Amino acid sequence: MSFFLKRQVLYNKKATLPKLSLLLHFKKIKILKLIPFCICMSLLMISCYQDVIYDQKQDVPTPWKYDNKKDFTYEISDTTIAYDLIISLEHSSGFSFENLYLNTKTIFPDGHATISPVSIQLADDKGDWAGDCDGSKCITDIEMSSDAYFKIPGTYTLSFEQFSRNENLEGIHSIRIKVVKSKT
Repeated sequence: MSFFLKRQVLYNKKATLPKLSLLLHFKKIKILKLIPFCICMSLLMISCYQDVIYDQKQDVPTPWKYDNKKDFTYEISDTTIAYDLIISLEHSSGFSFENLYLNTKTIFPDGHATISPVSIQLADDKGDWAGDCDGSKCITDIEMSSDAYFKIPGTYTLSFEQFSRNENLEGIHSIRIKVVKSKT
């Protein structure tokens, strides 16, 4: 290759460099315009996010008999922060009762256990369901405890047994338990 051709090739490379630089400059401007949008979206997502420690759903057999208990086992490692315990019940819109009676048993990491009956209100006095219904099914969220502190770290088990007047309870489809870090 002659000297003239080498010089021409070098010259052409240098000639395209300003075009490339100008193109990159416009791309930087587009990217810089997206940064505030991305920051806003990130803040929005963070503000709506809850730290979920545990989230499990178990189906309930039909009919739900006395001897069929539902166990939920979760780990708590940080006892310095508050937690919310939320139960979600899915039931048929034709469920025959305004409330659901449950025996709840909590087993603590040290083996100690507590048992207490709980009445969960599913409908108001007029018979309107408390939860969100979409035709044949309703889901009711109940905050069983809020801003609660666990005394010791370890494995906790929460058990539910149906405790109604009927041994064979119809219309309860599932139970879901969520343990989340409290927002306070």
